[in-house]
Amino acid sequence: MFSQQEIDYVLSLINTYRRLGYNYYVCHTITENDNIYDICIYFSKKEIKATSSTTFDLINAIQINIDSSSRNYNSSIHSRDTLVSSDLTKIININSAEFIYTNATVSNSAITLVNPDLRLNAASNYDNTLLLASNLFMCSVIFLYLFFKSILRLRR
Repeated sequence: MFSQQEIDYVLSLINTYRRLGYNYYVCHTITENDNIYDICIYFSKKEIKATSSTTFDLINAIQINIDSSSRNYNSSIHSRDTLVSSDLTKIININSAEFIYTNATVSNSAITLVNPDLRLNAASNYDNTLLLASNLFMCSVIFLYLFFKSILRLRR
């Protein structure tokens, strides 16, 4: 599972690549002991399709690996995040022990387990809906106030 710092960093990457046209992503943890990196993200400009909860079909995607450890490296052995490959077209199968976050579309209606999207948060969605409703209410009240004020002014 991601820490809050990892979530914040991954969300910033998702937003950055989204501005570059990469609207779809698959992000998962890497828990192998001999691996330097902790997180792997695939970004794609074309729709990513989930054929199962752990299998994804990528077309023209890029892969970025992230080291989220707090180690201090004085040498340039590796950087915090590394672009592993670009123009990647393949089917990836992620181990079921990994935590997977994605906004991929489900290509098979038989899939029962759906991976969460990091960009969606129930609290933030509720707050956005509440904010929209309160703004709409306030605009309606102001409009009605101005409307009745102008009608009452005409009667004088």
